[in-house]
Amino acid sequence: MDRPFALLLMTGAFLQQLLSRFQNDSTVLRSMSPQNSVEATAFMALALTAGFVEEFVFRGYLQAQFTAITGNVVVASILQLLLFIQGHYFQGLLRLIPVGVIGLLLTLVALWRKSLKPGIIGHALGDGLGSILFLLKRL
Repeated sequence: MDRPFALLLMTGAFLQQLLSRFQNDSTVLRSMSPQNSVEATAFMALALTAGFVEEFVFRGYLQAQFTAITGNVVVASILQLLLFIQGHYFQGLLRLIPVGVIGLLLTLVALWRKSLKPGIIGHALGDGLGSILFLLKRL
């Protein structure tokens, strides 16, 4: 397994475990949770798509545009990361911590590897893991 990919998965799992006892799922998140196999399949498709789209938009397009505007990769990274976190605000304040950490890791991996592929794969699998586990329980 690729080291950046493994790092993303381990960090996400660690933060989820660490923060889960402090989180009480909001009504919004509970209402979004799949209730049956059809919903879980649809949610998994959405999660896989979100992994691609968010990485392309935030780590790809916005990172490049903010770098061109500011002339500074660090400032550009901070700006796109702030927008990424803002897009997850509906999940609640506490959940923004892992979102921010994972977003930072995805940014660092994209800059280091000069590729969005590891982030797309990690993001899609991380987002889709809940649906995958739900579907596996139903089999």
